[in-house]
Amino acid sequence: MLKYARKKLGELSLWFSEITERPLLATFMVFVFMLLLMLSVSFRQFLYNYEQFSSNLMAEGFGTVFDLLVIGIFLLWINKLGERKALIRGYQEEIDDFRNWNNDEAMFKIVGSIKRLNKHKIHQLELYECHMRNAKLEYINLAGSNLNFTDLSLANLMGADMSGIRANQVDFDTAKLNEAIFRKAMLAGANFNLAVAIRADFSEAMLIKTNFSGAMLMEACFHKAQLIEADFSDANLYKADLRGVLGLTVEQLSKAKTLQKAQMDELLEAELEVRFPWLFREEGAVQQKISLNPD
Repeated sequence: MLKYARKKLGELSLWFSEITERPLLATFMVFVFMLLLMLSVSFRQFLYNYEQFSSNLMAEGFGTVFDLLVIGIFLLWINKLGERKALIRGYQEEIDDFRNWNNDEAMFKIVGSIKRLNKHKIHQLELYECHMRNAKLEYINLAGSNLNFTDLSLANLMGADMSGIRANQVDFDTAKLNEAIFRKAMLAGANFNLAVAIRADFSEAMLIKTNFSGAMLMEACFHKAQLIEADFSDANLYKADLRGVLGLTVEQLSKAKTLQKAQMDELLEAELEVRFPWLFREEGAVQQKISLNPD
C-alpha cells in the first residue's frame, strides 16, 4: 500500500511539473477550477434570486474588464520598461567586455552596441580606451561621452554629434569628420593629423596641444576655442572661422597651408598679412614652401 501511494505521489508530482512548464495550460486549468468553484457557491443564488444575481454579475463583469484593461496596460508598460533597461545594460556591458581589445571583431561589436544604444536615445557613453579604428559611425550621437585615449583613426564620423565629449589624447588620424560637431569638447592632445573636417564645428572647444597637421579644415568653426600650442602645420584653413580664439599666435598660423578667406581677429589678421601675405592668396602653399625653404 505504501509503495502504491509513493508511486501515485510521484506521478502526481510529474504531472504537476509538466503543467507548470506550460503556462497557458496551467492558466486555463486555474480558470476552470475557479469557475466551477464560483458556480457551485452561487448556484442557489442563481436559482432563487436571479435578478439580483444577474445585476451583481454584470456589475462585477464590467469592473473586472476595467481592472484588466488598466492593470494590463500598466503591466505591459512595466514589462516593456524592464526589457528596455535590460537591453541597454546588455549593450553597455558589451562595450565594457571589448574595451582595450585591439582587433576588428571588438570594433564591430562596440560600434554595433553604440548604434543600438542610439536607437534607444542613449548617447552619453563610456567609450574610453576603446579601439575603433576604421569604424563607420556617420551621423552618430556621442554628445557628452567619455572617449579619452580612444583610437578613432580612419573612422567615418561625418555629421556626428560629439559636442561636450571628453576626448583627450584621442587619435582621429585620417578620420572623416565633415560637418561633425565638437562644440565645447575637451580635445587636449588629440591627433587630427590628415583628418578631413570640412565645416566641422570646434567652437568653444579645448584644443590645447591638439595636432591638426595636414588636416582639411575648410570652413571649420573655431569660434572662442582654446588653441594654445595647437599645431596647424600644412593645414587647410580656407574660410575657417578663427574669431575670438584663445592662445592662437601668428607663428602657429604661419605654418598653415592656406588662410584664404579665413575669418579672424583684426590684429592677428593684420600681422599675418604683413609677414605672410601668401597665406591669403590661392598660391599660398607654393609661396610658403619657397619662403620656408629658400634654398
